[in-house]
Amino acid sequence: MRILFLTDRLPYPFSGGISVRTFNLMQSLAREHELHLLSLVSDTGIQAGPVTVSDELRRLCSSVIQVPHRPQAVPSRSGHYLKNVLQKEPWMITEYHQLPFREKLQEVLASRQFDLVQAELLSMTQYLPFDRRIRTVYGAQNIESALLWQRMKHFYSPVVKYRCFKEYLRVRHYERMIMRKVQLTIAVTREDQIKMHHLAPYARISYFPITIDTDQWQPSTDEYDRPTIIFVGTLSWHPNVDGLLWFTRDIFPLIRSMIPETQLIIVGRDPVPEVTRLQEIKAIQLQTSVPEIAPFLKKNALFIVPLRLGGGMRVKILEALSRGMPIVTTGVGCEGLEVQNRQQLLIENKAEAFAQACAHLLSNRMEQNRLSQAGRMLAVQNYHWHNLNGRLSALYNLIEEL
Repeated sequence: MRILFLTDRLPYPFSGGISVRTFNLMQSLAREHELHLLSLVSDTGIQAGPVTVSDELRRLCSSVIQVPHRPQAVPSRSGHYLKNVLQKEPWMITEYHQLPFREKLQEVLASRQFDLVQAELLSMTQYLPFDRRIRTVYGAQNIESALLWQRMKHFYSPVVKYRCFKEYLRVRHYERMIMRKVQLTIAVTREDQIKMHHLAPYARISYFPITIDTDQWQPSTDEYDRPTIIFVGTLSWHPNVDGLLWFTRDIFPLIRSMIPETQLIIVGRDPVPEVTRLQEIKAIQLQTSVPEIAPFLKKNALFIVPLRLGGGMRVKILEALSRGMPIVTTGVGCEGLEVQNRQQLLIENKAEAFAQACAHLLSNRMEQNRLSQAGRMLAVQNYHWHNLNGRLSALYNLIEEL
Protein backbone atom coordinates (compact mmCIF):
# COMPACT_ATOMS: atom_id res chain seq x y z
CA MET A 1 0.00 0.00 0.00
CA ARG A 2 0.96 3.64 -0.44
CA ILE A 3 0.40 5.25 2.98
CA LEU A 4 0.43 8.94 3.90
CA PHE A 5 1.05 9.82 7.57
CA LEU A 6 -0.21 13.10 9.02
CA THR A 7 1.65 14.16 12.17
CA ASP A 8 1.85 17.21 14.43
CA ARG A 9 5.68 16.95 14.58
CA LEU A 10 8.50 15.17 12.83
CA PRO A 11 8.63 11.71 14.42
CA TYR A 12 12.44 11.73 14.42
CA PRO A 13 14.52 12.83 16.32
CA PHE A 14 12.39 11.67 19.23
CA SER A 15 10.68 14.41 21.23
CA GLY A 16 8.57 12.15 23.46
CA GLY A 17 6.44 9.04 23.55
CA ILE A 18 4.27 10.16 20.62
CA SER A 19 7.21 10.40 18.24
CA VAL A 20 8.62 7.06 19.46
CA ARG A 21 5.30 5.36 18.73
CA THR A 22 4.95 6.93 15.28
CA PHE A 23 8.54 6.30 14.18
CA ASN A 24 8.63 2.64 15.18
CA LEU A 25 5.21 2.05 13.61
CA MET A 26 6.50 3.57 10.37
CA GLN A 27 9.72 1.58 10.68
CA SER A 28 7.74 -1.65 10.73
CA LEU A 29 5.39 -0.64 7.91
CA ALA A 30 8.24 0.51 5.64
CA ARG A 31 9.31 -3.11 5.19
CA GLU A 32 6.20 -3.84 3.10
CA HIS A 33 4.62 -0.51 2.17
CA GLU A 34 5.51 2.83 0.54
CA LEU A 35 5.37 5.59 3.13
CA HIS A 36 4.99 9.36 2.80
CA LEU A 37 4.96 11.93 5.60
CA LEU A 38 3.23 15.30 5.84
CA SER A 39 4.13 16.96 9.13
CA LEU A 40 3.64 20.18 11.01
CA VAL A 41 6.82 21.65 12.50
CA SER A 42 7.14 23.89 15.53
CA ASP A 43 6.85 27.64 15.05
CA THR A 44 10.39 27.92 16.44
CA GLY A 45 11.61 26.61 13.11
CA ILE A 46 9.62 29.06 10.98
CA GLN A 47 12.28 31.78 10.86
CA ALA A 48 15.11 29.33 10.37
CA GLY A 49 13.37 27.54 7.53
CA PRO A 50 12.50 23.83 7.19
CA VAL A 51 13.97 21.50 9.78
CA THR A 52 16.64 19.22 8.37
CA VAL A 53 15.10 15.82 7.75
CA SER A 54 17.14 13.07 9.38
CA ASP A 55 18.61 10.19 7.41
CA GLU A 56 16.42 7.90 9.52
CA LEU A 57 13.22 9.47 8.17
CA ARG A 58 14.52 9.60 4.60
CA ARG A 59 15.29 5.90 4.86
CA LEU A 60 11.66 5.13 5.75
CA CYS A 61 9.74 7.64 3.63
CA SER A 62 9.58 8.25 -0.11
CA SER A 63 8.75 11.88 0.68
CA VAL A 64 8.81 14.10 3.78
CA ILE A 65 6.97 17.42 3.57
CA GLN A 66 6.99 20.01 6.37
CA VAL A 67 4.48 22.78 7.02
CA PRO A 68 5.14 25.39 9.74
CA HIS A 69 2.67 25.35 12.63
CA ARG A 70 1.66 28.95 13.26
CA PRO A 71 -0.06 29.19 16.69
CA GLN A 72 -3.56 30.63 16.89
CA ALA A 73 -3.84 34.15 18.24
CA VAL A 74 -4.52 34.06 21.99
CA PRO A 75 -7.64 36.08 22.90
CA SER A 76 -7.98 38.15 26.05
CA ARG A 77 -8.87 36.38 29.27
CA SER A 78 -12.57 37.28 28.97
CA GLY A 79 -12.53 36.51 25.26
CA HIS A 80 -10.86 33.17 25.92
CA TYR A 81 -13.54 32.26 28.47
CA LEU A 82 -16.37 33.28 26.12
CA LYS A 83 -14.83 31.34 23.24
CA ASN A 84 -14.39 28.29 25.46
CA VAL A 85 -18.07 28.34 26.42
CA LEU A 86 -19.54 29.05 22.98
CA GLN A 87 -17.36 27.18 20.48
CA LYS A 88 -18.55 23.83 19.17
CA GLU A 89 -15.23 22.20 18.28
CA PRO A 90 -12.75 21.07 20.96
CA TRP A 91 -9.98 23.52 21.68
CA MET A 92 -7.40 20.83 20.93
CA ILE A 93 -8.81 20.70 17.39
CA THR A 94 -9.13 24.45 16.72
CA GLU A 95 -5.62 24.94 18.10
CA TYR A 96 -4.38 22.93 15.10
CA HIS A 97 -6.46 24.68 12.42
CA GLN A 98 -3.75 25.32 9.83
CA LEU A 99 -4.91 26.40 6.37
CA PRO A 100 -1.42 26.00 4.81
CA PHE A 101 -1.37 22.39 6.02
CA ARG A 102 -4.80 21.70 4.53
CA GLU A 103 -3.77 23.26 1.22
CA LYS A 104 -0.54 21.27 1.10
CA LEU A 105 -2.47 18.08 1.88
CA GLN A 106 -4.84 18.71 -1.03
CA GLU A 107 -1.85 19.29 -3.27
CA VAL A 108 -0.21 16.03 -2.16
CA LEU A 109 -3.42 14.02 -2.59
CA ALA A 110 -3.87 15.45 -6.09
CA SER A 111 -0.29 14.59 -7.07
CA ARG A 112 -0.52 10.83 -6.48
CA GLN A 113 -2.98 8.12 -5.46
CA PHE A 114 -2.83 6.95 -1.85
CA ASP A 115 -4.39 3.76 -0.52
CA LEU A 116 -4.47 4.94 3.09
CA VAL A 117 -4.08 8.16 5.08
CA GLN A 118 -3.28 7.83 8.78
CA ALA A 119 -3.60 10.68 11.29
CA GLU A 120 -1.52 10.42 14.43
CA LEU A 121 -3.29 12.05 17.40
CA LEU A 122 -6.81 13.43 17.58
CA SER A 123 -5.68 16.94 16.60
CA MET A 124 -4.66 15.72 13.13
CA THR A 125 -7.85 13.80 12.33
CA GLN A 126 -9.49 17.03 11.14
CA TYR A 127 -7.38 16.71 7.97
CA LEU A 128 -8.38 13.15 7.06
CA PRO A 129 -9.84 12.95 3.54
CA PHE A 130 -13.11 11.07 3.99
CA ASP A 131 -13.19 9.88 0.40
CA ARG A 132 -14.42 6.41 -0.48
CA ARG A 133 -11.33 5.85 -2.61
CA ILE A 134 -8.96 6.31 0.34
CA ARG A 135 -8.99 4.34 3.59
CA THR A 136 -8.48 6.37 6.75
CA VAL A 137 -6.92 5.42 10.09
CA TYR A 138 -6.79 7.24 13.44
CA GLY A 139 -3.71 6.47 15.55
CA ALA A 140 -4.87 7.18 19.11
CA GLN A 141 -2.16 7.78 21.68
CA ASN A 142 -4.75 8.30 24.44
CA ILE A 143 -8.47 8.63 24.99
CA GLU A 144 -8.39 12.40 25.23
CA SER A 145 -11.86 12.76 26.78
CA ALA A 146 -10.91 10.34 29.56
CA LEU A 147 -7.83 12.41 30.36
CA LEU A 148 -9.97 15.55 30.58
CA TRP A 149 -12.41 13.78 32.92
CA GLN A 150 -9.55 12.74 35.21
CA ARG A 151 -8.09 16.22 35.16
CA MET A 152 -11.41 17.90 35.92
CA LYS A 153 -11.68 16.08 39.25
CA HIS A 154 -8.45 17.77 40.42
CA PHE A 155 -9.70 21.34 39.89
CA TYR A 156 -11.27 23.25 42.76
CA SER A 157 -12.45 26.40 40.99
CA PRO A 158 -16.07 26.07 39.74
CA VAL A 159 -15.22 28.24 36.73
CA VAL A 160 -12.26 26.07 35.72
CA LYS A 161 -14.27 22.89 36.32
CA TYR A 162 -17.04 24.19 34.08
CA ARG A 163 -14.63 25.09 31.27
CA CYS A 164 -12.98 21.69 31.53
CA PHE A 165 -16.36 19.96 31.52
CA LYS A 166 -17.41 21.82 28.37
CA GLU A 167 -14.19 20.76 26.66
CA TYR A 168 -14.68 17.19 27.88
CA LEU A 169 -18.14 17.05 26.25
CA ARG A 170 -16.82 18.47 22.98
CA VAL A 171 -13.85 16.09 22.86
CA ARG A 172 -16.01 13.08 23.72
CA HIS A 173 -18.43 13.92 20.91
CA TYR A 174 -15.58 14.52 18.46
CA GLU A 175 -13.79 11.28 19.36
CA ARG A 176 -16.99 9.28 18.87
CA MET A 177 -17.58 10.91 15.50
CA ILE A 178 -14.04 10.29 14.24
CA MET A 179 -13.93 6.67 15.37
CA ARG A 180 -17.16 5.98 13.50
CA LYS A 181 -15.96 7.68 10.29
CA VAL A 182 -12.50 6.12 9.90
CA GLN A 183 -11.94 2.58 8.66
CA LEU A 184 -9.92 1.76 11.78
CA THR A 185 -8.83 3.30 15.08
CA ILE A 186 -5.60 1.93 16.52
CA ALA A 187 -5.29 2.21 20.31
CA VAL A 188 -2.03 1.52 22.15
CA THR A 189 -3.46 -0.75 24.86
CA ARG A 190 -6.15 -3.37 25.22
CA GLU A 191 -7.64 -1.29 28.05
CA ASP A 192 -8.00 1.75 25.79
CA GLN A 193 -9.53 -0.42 23.06
CA ILE A 194 -12.25 -1.61 25.44
CA LYS A 195 -13.00 1.92 26.64
CA MET A 196 -13.16 3.17 23.05
CA HIS A 197 -15.67 0.45 22.17
CA HIS A 198 -17.89 1.74 24.98
CA LEU A 199 -17.56 5.26 23.58
CA ALA A 200 -18.20 4.26 19.95
CA PRO A 201 -19.82 0.78 19.96
CA TYR A 202 -20.05 0.35 16.18
CA ALA A 203 -16.58 1.61 15.32
CA ARG A 204 -13.72 -0.62 14.15
CA ILE A 205 -11.10 -0.42 16.89
CA SER A 206 -7.99 -2.51 17.37
CA TYR A 207 -4.80 -2.00 19.35
CA PHE A 208 -1.11 -2.24 18.72
CA PRO A 209 1.37 -1.57 21.53
CA ILE A 210 4.06 1.08 21.42
CA THR A 211 7.35 -0.53 20.44
CA ILE A 212 10.97 0.52 20.90
CA ASP A 213 14.35 -0.49 19.55
CA THR A 214 15.80 -2.47 22.45
CA ASP A 215 19.09 -2.79 20.54
CA GLN A 216 19.62 0.94 21.00
CA TRP A 217 18.48 0.94 24.66
CA GLN A 218 21.14 -1.31 26.13
CA PRO A 219 21.81 -1.53 29.90
CA SER A 220 24.36 0.99 31.15
CA THR A 221 27.58 0.04 32.94
CA ASP A 222 27.95 3.46 34.60
CA GLU A 223 26.81 4.07 38.18
CA TYR A 224 26.04 7.02 40.44
CA ASP A 225 28.22 7.46 43.53
CA ARG A 226 25.18 8.07 45.76
CA PRO A 227 21.58 6.75 45.89
CA THR A 228 19.83 8.36 42.91
CA ILE A 229 16.22 8.52 41.71
CA ILE A 230 15.39 9.54 38.14
CA PHE A 231 12.17 11.07 36.80
CA VAL A 232 11.86 11.56 33.02
CA GLY A 233 9.01 13.22 31.12
CA THR A 234 7.58 16.33 29.51
CA LEU A 235 7.32 18.78 32.40
CA SER A 236 4.32 20.68 31.07
CA TRP A 237 2.03 17.64 30.60
CA HIS A 238 -0.50 17.73 33.44
CA PRO A 239 -0.30 14.03 34.49
CA ASN A 240 3.50 14.31 34.72
CA VAL A 241 3.30 17.54 36.71
CA ASP A 242 0.68 16.11 39.09
CA GLY A 243 2.68 12.92 39.67
CA LEU A 244 5.98 14.73 40.15
CA LEU A 245 4.52 17.22 42.63
CA TRP A 246 2.90 14.35 44.54
CA PHE A 247 6.23 12.52 44.68
CA THR A 248 8.28 15.51 45.82
CA ARG A 249 5.69 16.61 48.40
CA ASP A 250 4.54 13.32 49.94
CA ILE A 251 7.10 10.65 49.03
CA PHE A 252 10.61 12.05 48.60
CA PRO A 253 10.83 13.41 52.18
CA LEU A 254 9.99 9.91 53.49
CA ILE A 255 12.75 8.38 51.36
CA ARG A 256 15.22 11.00 52.58
CA SER A 257 14.31 10.21 56.19
CA MET A 258 15.31 6.58 55.55
CA ILE A 259 18.26 7.22 53.20
CA PRO A 260 19.39 10.85 53.79
CA GLU A 261 21.93 10.98 50.93
CA THR A 262 19.32 10.19 48.24
CA GLN A 263 19.15 12.63 45.33
CA LEU A 264 16.38 13.17 42.77
CA ILE A 265 17.21 14.10 39.17
CA ILE A 266 14.32 15.40 37.04
CA VAL A 267 14.94 15.25 33.27
CA GLY A 268 12.51 16.82 30.82
CA ARG A 269 11.54 19.85 28.79
CA ASP A 270 9.14 22.78 29.07
CA PRO A 271 8.81 22.86 32.89
CA VAL A 272 5.86 24.74 34.31
CA PRO A 273 6.67 27.18 37.18
CA GLU A 274 5.65 24.67 39.87
CA VAL A 275 8.24 22.23 38.54
CA THR A 276 10.94 24.88 38.11
CA ARG A 277 10.61 25.76 41.80
CA LEU A 278 11.44 22.17 42.79
CA GLN A 279 15.13 22.78 42.16
CA GLU A 280 15.11 25.00 45.24
CA ILE A 281 14.63 21.85 47.34
CA LYS A 282 17.75 20.25 48.71
CA ALA A 283 18.91 17.14 46.82
CA ILE A 284 16.78 17.85 43.72
CA GLN A 285 18.37 18.58 40.33
CA LEU A 286 16.38 19.83 37.33
CA GLN A 287 17.80 19.06 33.87
CA THR A 288 15.74 20.72 31.13
CA SER A 289 18.22 21.32 28.30
CA VAL A 290 19.83 17.96 27.69
CA PRO A 291 20.29 16.60 24.13
CA GLU A 292 19.51 13.04 25.26
CA ILE A 293 18.40 11.28 28.44
CA ALA A 294 20.47 8.10 28.08
CA PRO A 295 23.48 9.42 30.10
CA PHE A 296 21.20 9.86 33.13
CA LEU A 297 19.86 6.30 33.00
CA LYS A 298 22.73 4.64 34.85
CA LYS A 299 22.84 1.09 36.12
CA ASN A 300 22.09 1.79 39.79
CA ALA A 301 19.60 4.65 39.28
CA LEU A 302 16.04 4.03 40.46
CA PHE A 303 13.51 4.98 37.78
CA ILE A 304 10.15 6.28 39.04
CA VAL A 305 6.81 6.82 37.27
CA PRO A 306 4.51 8.18 40.03
CA LEU A 307 1.52 8.91 37.79
CA ARG A 308 -1.99 9.21 39.21
CA LEU A 309 -3.65 10.37 35.97
CA GLY A 310 -3.46 9.36 32.33
CA GLY A 311 -4.01 6.53 29.90
CA GLY A 312 -2.21 4.81 27.04
CA MET A 313 1.29 3.40 27.43
CA ARG A 314 4.42 4.85 29.04
CA VAL A 315 7.28 4.76 26.55
CA LYS A 316 9.63 5.86 29.31
CA ILE A 317 8.92 2.66 31.25
CA LEU A 318 9.69 0.57 28.16
CA GLU A 319 12.97 2.41 27.73
CA ALA A 320 13.85 1.98 31.40
CA LEU A 321 13.01 -1.73 31.23
CA SER A 322 15.19 -2.07 28.15
CA ARG A 323 18.03 -0.31 29.97
CA GLY A 324 17.71 -2.83 32.80
CA MET A 325 16.82 -0.21 35.43
CA PRO A 326 14.95 -0.93 38.68
CA ILE A 327 11.53 0.77 38.52
CA VAL A 328 8.86 1.85 40.99
CA THR A 329 5.55 3.00 39.52
CA THR A 330 1.83 3.23 40.19
CA GLY A 331 -0.93 1.15 38.63
CA VAL A 332 -1.73 4.05 36.31
CA GLY A 333 1.94 4.47 35.42
CA CYS A 334 2.30 0.94 34.03
CA GLU A 335 -1.20 0.62 32.56
CA GLY A 336 -1.23 -1.29 29.28
CA LEU A 337 2.14 -2.98 29.84
CA GLU A 338 2.47 -6.73 30.25
CA VAL A 339 4.30 -6.39 33.56
CA GLN A 340 3.70 -8.05 36.90
CA ASN A 341 4.23 -6.48 40.28
CA ARG A 342 7.47 -7.70 41.91
CA GLN A 343 8.43 -9.56 38.75
CA GLN A 344 9.80 -6.80 36.49
CA LEU A 345 9.10 -3.75 38.69
CA LEU A 346 7.35 -2.62 41.87
CA ILE A 347 3.84 -1.13 41.83
CA GLU A 348 2.57 1.01 44.72
CA ASN A 349 -0.29 3.51 44.76
CA LYS A 350 0.01 4.95 48.28
CA ALA A 351 2.66 7.52 49.23
CA GLU A 352 4.12 5.61 52.19
CA ALA A 353 4.22 2.27 50.33
CA PHE A 354 5.80 3.99 47.31
CA ALA A 355 8.49 5.47 49.55
CA GLN A 356 9.16 2.10 51.22
CA ALA A 357 9.51 0.43 47.79
CA CYS A 358 12.00 3.09 46.64
CA ALA A 359 14.07 2.80 49.81
CA HIS A 360 14.04 -1.00 49.54
CA LEU A 361 15.45 -0.96 46.01
CA LEU A 362 17.96 1.80 46.66
CA SER A 363 19.50 -0.26 49.45
CA ASN A 364 19.20 -3.75 47.94
CA ARG A 365 21.54 -4.41 44.99
CA MET A 366 20.47 -8.04 44.65
CA GLU A 367 16.80 -7.04 44.23
CA GLN A 368 17.81 -4.35 41.78
CA ASN A 369 19.61 -6.91 39.62
CA ARG A 370 16.74 -9.42 39.74
CA LEU A 371 14.14 -6.90 38.56
CA SER A 372 16.53 -5.39 36.02
CA GLN A 373 17.22 -8.70 34.30
CA ALA A 374 13.55 -9.66 34.19
CA GLY A 375 12.56 -6.21 32.89
CA ARG A 376 15.16 -6.27 30.13
CA MET A 377 14.01 -9.72 29.01
CA LEU A 378 10.37 -8.61 28.86
CA ALA A 379 11.20 -5.50 26.81
CA VAL A 380 13.22 -7.48 24.26
CA GLN A 381 10.69 -10.27 23.86
CA ASN A 382 7.43 -8.29 23.90
CA TYR A 383 8.19 -4.74 22.78
CA HIS A 384 11.05 -4.75 20.26
CA TRP A 385 9.54 -3.33 17.06
CA HIS A 386 11.04 -6.06 14.90
CA ASN A 387 9.43 -8.86 16.93
CA LEU A 388 5.91 -7.51 16.33
CA ASN A 389 6.12 -7.07 12.56
CA GLY A 390 3.86 -10.03 11.85
CA ARG A 391 1.09 -8.72 14.06
CA LEU A 392 1.29 -5.27 12.49
CA SER A 393 1.24 -6.69 8.95
CA ALA A 394 -1.93 -8.64 9.75
CA LEU A 395 -3.57 -5.46 11.07
CA TYR A 396 -2.83 -3.42 7.94
CA ASN A 397 -3.76 -6.30 5.64
CA LEU A 398 -7.16 -6.22 7.33
CA ILE A 399 -7.47 -2.49 6.60
CA GLU A 400 -6.60 -3.15 2.95
CA GLU A 401 -9.47 -5.60 2.67
CA LEU A 402 -12.08 -3.21 4.11
